Amino acid sequence: FSVAEREQMILAAFSPEQQQRIRFGALVDVYDDVKWTKAVKQAVADIVSDPAKKIGLIGHFKDQSSYYLALFPEWPLVELENFYYLSATPIREKYLAGELPDSSTVPESTIQFLRNFQRTVHYQQLQQLYRQQA
Repeated sequence: FSVAEREQMILAAFSPEQQQRIRFGALVDVYDDVKWTKAVKQAVADIVSDPAKKIGLIGHFKDQSSYYLALFPEWPLVELENFYYLSATPIREKYLAGELPDSSTVPESTIQFLRNFQRTVHYQQLQQLYRQQA
């Protein structure tokens, strides 16, 4: 999804008051931890100009893919348990197989976004790639 689509999807899950507190920093996919870490720190610095503001990470060590949480030792980490044992991978796989997730796994606003996205050429192309790899 584009940066704008992701922002729209995330914001739609929150109340207007909560939305006022949410900030986004768009990053380009970089498959180099040193470069990616530097880009994240720069994006945060661009958003948080007041050095007195607290910066921290909130996350869950699921498996080896969660290693990035340790790449920012200067920021305190609030480690959480797995939220209702949810994982994006099976949700994504079902979606690419043609199933919409239900409201027990994603917000209703996300379901609506995904329903609309299913009508696009981009979804059809992703679905075709997914089927070829399966």
